[in-house]
Amino acid sequence: MGKIHRPGVIQIRCISYFSFYIVNAIIRNNIRRFRFDHSMTQEELALRTGVSRQTVMSIERGQTNPSILLACKIAMVFGVPVTEVFFIEGKLAPV
Repeated sequence: MGKIHRPGVIQIRCISYFSFYIVNAIIRNNIRRFRFDHSMTQEELALRTGVSRQTVMSIERGQTNPSILLACKIAMVFGVPVTEVFFIEGKLAPV
């Protein structure tokens, strides 16, 4: 159902009884802030989550989106819910 059109933007069609809606959502994150709060480098976060530093850098900059598993791992490293690290910005627009 969901299609990724460019990194960080997901378009989802939701079916209701009355009409179709398109959600343009951008996934944002607070990884940099949490890393600084925990005095953690990208390399250390990468080691703790089992990915490369380049992957952490790409996610932090919003160039790519993490898998659900990786998002959970990142949140666990900081000891917070996933929704404190990652959040969605966007609107629901009737078509």
